[in-house]
Amino acid sequence: MANIRPTARYSLKSILILLFGGLLIITTILLSWVLTSIARNSLLSEQKIAMEALATQAANRFDNNLAERVRELRTVASIRRAGGLLLQNKGQARAWLNNLRTSYPLYAWIGYADTKGEVQVSSGGLLEGASVAERPWFKAGLEGVFIGDVHKALLLESLLTPRDNPWRFLDVSLPVTNADGDVVGVLGAHLSDDWFTLISNDVLKATLRYKPVEAILLDKDGEIVMAPEGFQDAKALHELAPPRDALAPVSKVASLNGESDYLMAFLAPSQHPNLQMLDWMLVVRQPRGVAFEGILELQDTVLQVGLLLLLASIFLAVGFSVWISRPLRSAAAGAQRFTETREVPDILEARYLEGAELLQSLKVLMTDIREYENELEDKVEQRTEELANSLKQIEINERQLRTITDNLPVQIAYIDVSLRHVFYNSAYETALGLADDSALWKPLQEILPEERYLLFLPYIEQALAGNRAKFEFPQLIEGKPRILECQYIPDIAAGGEVSGFFVMMSDITDLREQHQRLQWQVQHDSLTGALNRQGLQVILELALERAFRYRSGMALMFIDLDRFKAVNDTYGHAVGDEVLKATVQRTREVLRKSDSVARIAGDEFVVVLENLQEPERNATQVARSILDSLNEPLQVGTADLRIQGSIGVACLDGQYRVDKEELLKLADEAMYESKNAGRNQYRILTLSKPLERESDAEKR
Repeated sequence: MANIRPTARYSLKSILILLFGGLLIITTILLSWVLTSIARNSLLSEQKIAMEALATQAANRFDNNLAERVRELRTVASIRRAGGLLLQNKGQARAWLNNLRTSYPLYAWIGYADTKGEVQVSSGGLLEGASVAERPWFKAGLEGVFIGDVHKALLLESLLTPRDNPWRFLDVSLPVTNADGDVVGVLGAHLSDDWFTLISNDVLKATLRYKPVEAILLDKDGEIVMAPEGFQDAKALHELAPPRDALAPVSKVASLNGESDYLMAFLAPSQHPNLQMLDWMLVVRQPRGVAFEGILELQDTVLQVGLLLLLASIFLAVGFSVWISRPLRSAAAGAQRFTETREVPDILEARYLEGAELLQSLKVLMTDIREYENELEDKVEQRTEELANSLKQIEINERQLRTITDNLPVQIAYIDVSLRHVFYNSAYETALGLADDSALWKPLQEILPEERYLLFLPYIEQALAGNRAKFEFPQLIEGKPRILECQYIPDIAAGGEVSGFFVMMSDITDLREQHQRLQWQVQHDSLTGALNRQGLQVILELALERAFRYRSGMALMFIDLDRFKAVNDTYGHAVGDEVLKATVQRTREVLRKSDSVARIAGDEFVVVLENLQEPERNATQVARSILDSLNEPLQVGTADLRIQGSIGVACLDGQYRVDKEELLKLADEAMYESKNAGRNQYRILTLSKPLERESDAEKR
């Protein structure tokens, strides 16, 4: 409105105008002071309501964000697959936790620990294998949902990316249960202390577009959780704060240690379930000059209104008060409706700056909150659908893998680093006598007998060290003894760590038996069953080695049947074959089990005697027994035969290493002496010359 100025001088009218004008000016000044006081109180009330609403919005945002984190963790903890909980499949669980941390970067760490407090899987693999049994979040997480106050990093400090300020965390944890409802571990997360700043800035961003406003968090002990840079008056602020059980925000105008006056809104967490666990006090403050800037503008405006009638001024003040407060009352009612219904209400438009700013900020905040919640719901629904599709694909892949492996003639399994079966096919299940899926996710030590576990343990350790292991062991399969060949193949990830190992087992019983049959055929005479020349070479080398090692005596006998050619010529080769068989059989009857007999030619045989205390005397007794046994009558068909032979014996006392060819040569010489002496007798030669001591060979 325009100022009223006198239009004439020194006239009565002018004097009256000046007189009444002065009176009106005085009245206007007084009325201005009254109106200014009224407006100040009204604006103060409105600003307090705005600050308290802002504090409530910030607390709601903190509380809702914590609730969302709890919902995310609860969703991950409840995901199941055919083999059990997703969290118990380390590879899949780590991928989920990494994706969750990527989608919400304020997660500094997410991990799952078993009931003993050992971290089984975590984002980025941090602290896996470490114990968190003494951490408060783990102990409380076994009982239910836990939200813990800010604390310094104890275990993760050296593992996370270094930064200027020390890492501080807000803990969120909850129990993980199996299908029976039993607690099997705790899923926990650490939110970095950047969480407070980012959320508070997000809440205050609409107000910050117009006026400076600050948020401060005090913990249950009155210490600073979040504050503007340089703020250190936590104690003074704590003394101004209302009781922690206050049901509504409280606003005050005060100064702290020489600072300018601030309009401050205090909000205790009594009406916010998640914040109540933390027992924080939230403070939103604004400089007094900024908060009451509109009052000064109003006072200037009122002072410019001159020469108005007192009644009109009063009515104007009343109308102005109603006009200014009505949009605010509408805003408060709208905020209450939004809190209850989450619908953004229609609010009356304000025609003055402060009210417009406040209402605009309120609308923006409510709209942002609703859009954020809708976006969050869409993301949760999308992630749930993606998770269901992923689990379905995993089930399809696992079913295809099982179909393939169940039709292979090999026992196949996969065991993780905690020695739990993650997968095995039906052949493996049959080989180890396991029930259907009974061994999945159970410790190997609980499944195998102790002696079998101890047998496998060295090879398991070798595989977990990154090396392939191969061994054989006996096993009863369907009541039949079999021999299994087992290979442990380490599963080495891209980073070089061993995630577990594959088990490949095959039944080599038939192959082993076939090999033994072939080996027997190679070293034995097919007609008599005695050793052949190749078998003799092997036995003789071993006998000479044992004789020298244990300094024991031994003897080598050459047996040549007398006039065997006449038997073949007279009775035929079939009878001759029976004579050869009888020779071996009768010779074996007088030998010990440790002695050996070989057929090296048509009617030539060699006997190896080991471990003789008195080689010549012992060999003499055996030679006489063989001759006596051979001389007994032999009935082959209609032919009555007598077998005779000439025996040459080479004796060795075991004090020297002897070449087998020289020993054979000496026995052959003794045999010819026996034949030259008239047959059907024996001759003994002893190797008396020292050949070469092992110590002499070692000296060279």
